[in-house]
Amino acid sequence: EVNESILEKYLEIINGGGVTDEIEYCWKSYFVEDKWVVLKNENTYNLVGMTTWGAAYLLSDFILQNKSLFENKNILELGSGTGLAGIALDYVKPLKKVILTDYSPKVLKNLKENIELNNIGIDDLINDEDNQDLNGNNRFKVKILDWEIEDLTVLDKEYSDGDNSTNIILGADIVYEPSLARYLVRILDYLLNKNKDSVAYISSTIRNQSTFTTFQQELKEKQLTVEDITNTLADKPSPFIYDKSQIVLYKIHK
Repeated sequence: EVNESILEKYLEIINGGGVTDEIEYCWKSYFVEDKWVVLKNENTYNLVGMTTWGAAYLLSDFILQNKSLFENKNILELGSGTGLAGIALDYVKPLKKVILTDYSPKVLKNLKENIELNNIGIDDLINDEDNQDLNGNNRFKVKILDWEIEDLTVLDKEYSDGDNSTNIILGADIVYEPSLARYLVRILDYLLNKNKDSVAYISSTIRNQSTFTTFQQELKEKQLTVEDITNTLADKPSPFIYDKSQIVLYKIHK
């Protein structure tokens, strides 16, 4: 397995070792409804989660166009990356709880910084040892999630709040590695089984048809209902500029 910290150090060395923050990162700004949204991105594509990809823009458009679907819901995002979909959820009022997750320490740090950069209060469930439950003051939480966990009951203990189980699972551009498809669908199946009224919205850019077919086959094996709702998005101006041609949005449920 790739050790993220060793990989980051190796990339730092081959890139010269003295890369300044200004050169390594860029800040992308978008005017969403009535305010600016700013996201810190990595200039080079060393880590998938350090860049805002097209599928995140489409998922965010879907959230902004369908706020009523997310009102008073407990939401878990898988592979939150730079946090754009999470920030889009801040436009939903009222909103119960949003848990943003990823795996790389660097991505998680950047994710938390981006949420805070947009003046959204967030509880750190990674580094704050005194606040490792879900009862913090803020609606938004950031937490590490390893898709390859063997005991999925951990999801009940650490990613659900008592009887308030997850209502909605989100994911944008998280279907990019065939070997991870099985673990991703396993988590989706478990969470959707826990709450029969729950639903997942997964936005994916189809770069490799073989990879996406693997994802589709795993969903079929778990007998999950899949609806392609890509065309339900209204044809209206988006605050984001991106190519929609290879992006699909799936609604997945039992």
